Amino acid sequence: MDEFTTAVRGAAGRTGTYTHTVRHHAHRDLILIARTPVEPDTRSPRHKALQTALSAGTIFKEPAVTVASRDEDGVETGYKITFTPSLNSGARGFQTKVDEALAALAGHHESGRTWATEWTPSEGYLVMYLRAPLPTRVDHPLALVDENLRHLPYATGAANLSLYWDVSTKSNKPHCLIVGPTGGGKTSVIRTLLTEASRRGIPFLGVDPKMIELDGLEGYPGCAAIVYDAVRSAMLVRALHAEMMARNHYVHVKKIEPSQLPLLIAVLDEFFILSGKWQRLAKDEDEEIRAQIKQLDPLGAWADLAVLARSAGIRLLLGVQRPDASLFGSSSGNARDNFGTRISLGNLSQDGALMMWGDAHVGREVDTSIPGRGVVTALDGSPVDAQMWWTPNVDPHPNKWNQLSKEEKAIVHGLTPTESPTFEFFSTELREFVESERALARRAREYGDAPEPSVLTDFATDHDTVGADDFADAIPASAVTEGMVILLDDDDGDQVPVTVDTVTVMRDKDTGDVLETVLSINTGGRVKTTVHFDATEVVMLPEPDTVLTTA
Repeated sequence: MDEFTTAVRGAAGRTGTYTHTVRHHAHRDLILIARTPVEPDTRSPRHKALQTALSAGTIFKEPAVTVASRDEDGVETGYKITFTPSLNSGARGFQTKVDEALAALAGHHESGRTWATEWTPSEGYLVMYLRAPLPTRVDHPLALVDENLRHLPYATGAANLSLYWDVSTKSNKPHCLIVGPTGGGKTSVIRTLLTEASRRGIPFLGVDPKMIELDGLEGYPGCAAIVYDAVRSAMLVRALHAEMMARNHYVHVKKIEPSQLPLLIAVLDEFFILSGKWQRLAKDEDEEIRAQIKQLDPLGAWADLAVLARSAGIRLLLGVQRPDASLFGSSSGNARDNFGTRISLGNLSQDGALMMWGDAHVGREVDTSIPGRGVVTALDGSPVDAQMWWTPNVDPHPNKWNQLSKEEKAIVHGLTPTESPTFEFFSTELREFVESERALARRAREYGDAPEPSVLTDFATDHDTVGADDFADAIPASAVTEGMVILLDDDDGDQVPVTVDTVTVMRDKDTGDVLETVLSINTGGRVKTTVHFDATEVVMLPEPDTVLTTA
């Protein structure tokens, strides 16, 4: 009988339209053959591909894929995937990997939109849905995108969502950290944030050790000063510290709420270069300069500001080429939390992604062919892809202004406020510093000059050293890798390029924070030179740091 049943099913199975059952009623000498129509598989190829892949894999236990939504033409636009909850399903890293795999399986959608997922691991399901692709360019809107004057918008996310830096007293992300390589759009983002601050009545001041990033903002409405000199920068940081203490004292004596203090934004661009210059000044041959830097202690003042400035109405905007814990001084935990508004441009390294986003996978596959594309902090604190707004150089100097297109000039004119924000100083230190810096800047504009370039006619050279300030970049000593070329002082105090042989980083066994870094330099002899750096020291590089462009 079994052979007969197999033969019947084999003969009928060739059509695939029916299933057959065979029953033998022996007491009636009857064989009953019944056929039932096969329900057609109406699932789309995308639906079947998702179900087949999930069923064949070990990602989920008992996965089931159903269609969650269709458009007006009946095209599937969303799927619900149910599964048995597990520890993995609640982990962000696991979710990120699954998101990437599901998007690849679902493939390109007919609408041109991209796939996204929304997880509900506690209830054992996720929903795949479509979202509009990010724009490839967004010019800085002239209208106030957010009417809250304490929200500084700077980018557009999925579904045309505006992303902003919340500088209000109630913000749990009061300070902003921008990470990006040279040419990655960091300067434009800083311009966007500062022009938004100006039109919302918030003044700012800044430090630009490269002398090319923020110089166009000097004289802009709301700009108290832009400082370029390393010693003057140290004086500014110390004056900001005095301003912070004076503001806190004012709140204490007047019995007012901190929210009643006027806001002030302080920008420190290229922080590691600035830190490297301070480090060299602390070892300068001039005893007076060494004593001045020691007294100002800019890194110590900065560490205090990173932790305490938020309650004094001072907001910090920090620009660097790579993230590192040494940015936040000794109180790295508290300070890092205060820098909750984060923007990364370019592709991060694995360590950089972990430092910025707490996830080694986020920010590592940014489409760098699109200027201004990056990952930012969303309103809920999670990292999301975003397109930064383009803000042209606002420098009115003819050499810069004449390079702008008609449309770009219209943006600059439209963003410039009719009334400049008011500066309110609570400390004599910051007021006197700004007054002196403005006087120096005015004198530099009136009498300053730069030598014309000369033509190199003699290629002969008898040394391979660089000037005291002639280094291209700086990075934390703990970020140095074997084989990297760095600059070290020789016996004459000149910086010479050397190749690092080995790197030893000593960390706190409990927190993982860097305590000391030891670099071993092979100078060609039998004895290697070792150089010790503390947790916050940096090393100078003869070439720009490329970690973000090569990661």
